[in-house]
Amino acid sequence: MQRGHISGERYCGNYATRKVHDLTNEQQACNINEFVAAGEDIPFLSLEIAARAGYSYCEHCIAVI
Repeated sequence: MQRGHISGERYCGNYATRKVHDLTNEQQACNINEFVAAGEDIPFLSLEIAARAGYSYCEHCIAVI
């Protein structure tokens, strides 16, 4: 997995917090711009891949039923 190179993927992980975010439902509380600017973003093609990598879902942009 390559850090700091989000490129069109729907899901973006924050390496520091180990949370994955849905970029199609971004909320202000996600602070995505900050961790992307710091190079702490990790792109994921699916939530399943992120979960297998040990990332939990962001409570602001990913609804868990």
